[in-house]
Amino acid sequence: SDVLIGGMQDNGTWFTSNTNGTQPWVEAFGGDGSYCAVADASGVECTYMVSVQNGVVYRGGLDNLTGALTSWTRVDPLGGGGYLFINPLIVNPNDTRQLYVASDNGVWRNSDVTAIPLWSNDATSQNWVQLTTVPGVPVTAMAMTRGVNPSLYYGSSSGDMYRLNNADTA
Repeated sequence: SDVLIGGMQDNGTWFTSNTNGTQPWVEAFGGDGSYCAVADASGVECTYMVSVQNGVVYRGGLDNLTGALTSWTRVDPLGGGGYLFINPLIVNPNDTRQLYVASDNGVWRNSDVTAIPLWSNDATSQNWVQLTTVPGVPVTAMAMTRGVNPSLYYGSSSGDMYRLNNADTA
């Protein structure tokens, strides 16, 4: 896919559907653009995860040709809290229904963000679980391996790095 999406602090989240410059960038979401990810770019309407300040995360549907917003819902974990102003999130590369959100009390995993009903602007408890991570370590960065039994790597504000095996089921 030639889809690109990027959060730009103070300037929203912007989208384009090709890399050759013929499709202009359009603002897909407002607010302070932050971390975002392409969850599914296989159809006409694609699914994206976007975030704004303080850990607020949305799942949005965008028209893959124009970038027009077609659906949205807030998906960050109820009870999460302790987020960085620009807070990390990642989508599992092996299962794009899974979303991981960092916080100052570890990592939260949603097993299926597509099951969260559309058109809500409230944090949700649906499908969220707090993963067992190193206590008292604020998570500031995350990455995940591809393949069976993926590992989640996360970094802390102290500069340490950790690995959580089987992060998709742990």
